[in-house]
Amino acid sequence: MTLEEYFRWHMPGDPPVVGCWEWPLKPEGFGYGQINYGGYHARAHVLSYRLHHGEIPAGLIVRHTCDNPICVHPNHFELGTRMDNMNDMRERGRESRRGQAKLTVVDVLEIRKAVSSGVFHHILAERYGVSRRAVGHIVRRSTWKDVREEVMP
Repeated sequence: MTLEEYFRWHMPGDPPVVGCWEWPLKPEGFGYGQINYGGYHARAHVLSYRLHHGEIPAGLIVRHTCDNPICVHPNHFELGTRMDNMNDMRERGRESRRGQAKLTVVDVLEIRKAVSSGVFHHILAERYGVSRRAVGHIVRRSTWKDVREEVMP
């Protein structure tokens, strides 16, 4: 079975005219549908985009316009940067926080950018309501390791 056949086996027919087309398998930790087939590991919406629209240009990601992470509807996607995606989250009021974390992903990126521009840790700690040590961990990537920088506007 090819990867496309695997996708179509789980998502037979055409997407609905109205509403989301939800991936039926168990989502991964952040709530996205996932594909693990024949050595291919990706989020289901990324594969859906590739199958329906073609390859994704370098530096861009597939963003949901419906805010439903398990949706694989090809009309519910647009390409953009990670920063575009984070701006969407902020504008739509769904900034991700980790457990009891005081910071969002956007905060972490802003802290890293500020430190690289010469802003002192204690100033950022006060601004964001965290300790200087927490700022240091963010900058050294001993926390928030998976958050990658994009060019901040």
